[in-house]
Amino acid sequence: MKSSAFYELDNVLKDTKNDKSSAFIEKYSVEEILFAFKVNGFGVNAYPRSESEKSNISLDLHKKVYAKALMQMKQQLIEEYDLEIKTWNVLFEDFYSKDQFEEVAKINDENKLYAFLIVFEVYMRSLNDRKFNNGKNKNSYNEVDILRNINGEIKGINNLTANQFTDAVDYTFQQASKVIQAFIFYGFLYKNNKFTFCSYDKEINSSDINQSMIHFPLIDIRTVLFDAFEDWKFGNYEILRHDETSIEIKPKDIKDLIQDKIELQRFESSRQTFMCDFNSPNKEEVYLSNLLAPNGYLDKREEASYNEYLEYFSSKSLDFKVDEIEIVKWLRAFAIVRYVNREFIDKVMFPESSKPDKWLYVSTIDEWVKRFVMYGIDKKSAKRICNRLKFKRNSIDWFDAPFIEIGEKIITVPSYASHIQDSLALMSLASKENFNLNFKGYCFEDRILTDLNENQIPAVSLKRNVNNEEYQCDVAFVLGEDMFLCECKHTVQPATPRKRYDFYNRKIPEDINQINRISDFYSSNIVYVLEELNKQKGCRYSTGWKPRRIYRMLLYSCKISGKFDPEGVIITDYTILATLLYKRLPTIYKNGEPIRQFIPPKMKGVFQGKLTTNKLLNFIKSPWQIGLQKAFTEVEDERVPINKIYLHRKKVFKTIDDFYAISK
Repeated sequence: MKSSAFYELDNVLKDTKNDKSSAFIEKYSVEEILFAFKVNGFGVNAYPRSESEKSNISLDLHKKVYAKALMQMKQQLIEEYDLEIKTWNVLFEDFYSKDQFEEVAKINDENKLYAFLIVFEVYMRSLNDRKFNNGKNKNSYNEVDILRNINGEIKGINNLTANQFTDAVDYTFQQASKVIQAFIFYGFLYKNNKFTFCSYDKEINSSDINQSMIHFPLIDIRTVLFDAFEDWKFGNYEILRHDETSIEIKPKDIKDLIQDKIELQRFESSRQTFMCDFNSPNKEEVYLSNLLAPNGYLDKREEASYNEYLEYFSSKSLDFKVDEIEIVKWLRAFAIVRYVNREFIDKVMFPESSKPDKWLYVSTIDEWVKRFVMYGIDKKSAKRICNRLKFKRNSIDWFDAPFIEIGEKIITVPSYASHIQDSLALMSLASKENFNLNFKGYCFEDRILTDLNENQIPAVSLKRNVNNEEYQCDVAFVLGEDMFLCECKHTVQPATPRKRYDFYNRKIPEDINQINRISDFYSSNIVYVLEELNKQKGCRYSTGWKPRRIYRMLLYSCKISGKFDPEGVIITDYTILATLLYKRLPTIYKNGEPIRQFIPPKMKGVFQGKLTTNKLLNFIKSPWQIGLQKAFTEVEDERVPINKIYLHRKKVFKTIDDFYAISK
């Protein structure tokens, strides 16, 4: 009921025309209401100049739930929640009172946007030159570094591995986009909160550009603070104030913290497997074909992206549409954005001018549409794609929205736009815009059926209509004397605390209800399963055959941190199953190259001989991917100075960075 209270409160807050707060307070217990408050961050002023309307709603709800708690003698629960809220507000107030905010606010309003974007470009290009080009252009920029806390040790750029450097660059990209979001859509740090900007061909004062460097340490601290806040909202954490200068965000169970991290580590490992090195100095092969994939490619990176899409969608072709546009047209659009911005950087890596259009690619929607049409996208689709790629108030970051609309111009940030990962960008965009991606499920099901059948495990999909009710089972197979009924869910990786909360508290329960409904039907009508196995796969089951046991399974495309079996349903992910089917081994990489494979001792028996139910269940319970991730994961205490207050938190890190596997 706690999660349902949160989702209902979410709807109550969105419905500003009708006051449903009293009904909400009456429906749920004090404990459930306070949980919903916590997940919504009720009462915490996480942003300066918070909207008064929301504050009034929060105050009204607080009064109503306090009255209810008073009647039930539960006012202590309210007081405990209020104490945590007070502690968070002290922490955020401490952050926003940093002197650096006053310093960046002094930058001329009309220069704030471009000064920051220019210094961001200088920073990114300088780091790239130092990391991958041996600092050949070091006379063009001041000494720069990118310091990261790795395993309790502060490391600079020269001591970061390629993976660590990529993570640091990704992080900087994401956070820099939030600065621009705050400027454009909220007027943050502008007089009267009103965004303004200068001409893109105006020289920006060097003092304003240098002053903008202050944003980077602010970005670092903001990230730590907001990550801790999100963990508290959606995870099992408490916040404690020890004294005037010390606050701790404390997980109630370290195992939950490690599990969250392992999921992200597995996802990041698979993502980095596909990633090209950030601004690799090697020139990519360029074809500039106006034929769409797979008949032609703009460059080698688009060709690699095409194969990445096939892998991601578990398909042999890309004959699908997203937002009524063929995927290969999205593929080409991202390739063009990358190519144009890469060419822009290559012409002059470090311009002497401080004009925005010397550092940023300045164009218009019409010009981008013409460019898309020139390389094989029809005009209607080109216009639609351009509109979708605009950076908006609700954009997560530049990851899926590289077009920054400033007046009549479209600005792209070359260091980022030249390295867009299009498959992940498209999925992020689709998730945000609620595009229909039903084809993902069909492709995923086909992939799993193929994998099982290729490994001599006859598998079929089932579909029956009885009394106007449809019963569709994605995958059914028999292993020895046991039957498995599976629902296959192609799901975008829940990479944030909120998305992970939704995944485990909304999606999985819904999927469990679905697999139970389907399994109940086919468990009572086993003959339907046997008929399809006999018909499609040439099996010879008699109508009287009964399985020793019927297992119910949910199989996800996203990475999870272990086996879950709520309500008797086995929950695992595709790469764990595929690793077992194809007997894939852990691999140690160095500088992107495999240097060693090995078999974990516990896996020898599992990988030898024919697959059995016992082997399958044991491997799902303890796959080597998760076992090794746990072995190479440690937790340390970290003390972060916010301003005058230190935030104490637990930090999870990998002890081996260059270790990752063929199958994550």
